[in-house]
Amino acid sequence: TAGHCIFNQGEWLTDLKFSPGQNNDVKPFKEIDWYAARVSREWFDDQSVVDYDYGMIYLTEEVGNQTGILDFQVNCGRKLLPLNLLGYPTDKKPENTMWLSRCGNVQYDCTKTTFLHMCDTYAGMSGGPMFLYEAAAGNTFKFTVAGIHFGNSVGTENEGITMTAEMVADIVDWIAKR
Repeated sequence: TAGHCIFNQGEWLTDLKFSPGQNNDVKPFKEIDWYAARVSREWFDDQSVVDYDYGMIYLTEEVGNQTGILDFQVNCGRKLLPLNLLGYPTDKKPENTMWLSRCGNVQYDCTKTTFLHMCDTYAGMSGGPMFLYEAAAGNTFKFTVAGIHFGNSVGTENEGITMTAEMVADIVDWIAKR
């Protein structure tokens, strides 16, 4: 998720809720408690460094076996990625419904920490996965996170944080320390 969703203005946010697949009041996997959160060292030290606005929330239950798990990786081989974004925009009715935004081809450079995109976003979508949805073996599809949406930029473009080798290393380390 985005670091500012869990640590903002020097304070840890404590009113976190996780309801996978929630659609309005329907919570197919119930609401799951959390017990800890982490953000990048750079974000913890200085929240103006948006390049490192990412973090992780530890849940009390492993729900991935029921919901599925998004893969994540550094995508250095391609300059244009057909990205998508999932989130819970606060301007949509009914409230608390997940929305998909197809971003089209996004200029992507894995050596830079952020990228611009034209996904339709609104408050509440920060921290949402920016992912590829591609055909895989056996008539299946693979979902791979390439970044995290974190906010609006100047004009009509929005910004995402690139899934860099440094971010992947942080995530792998955080998973090992749970």
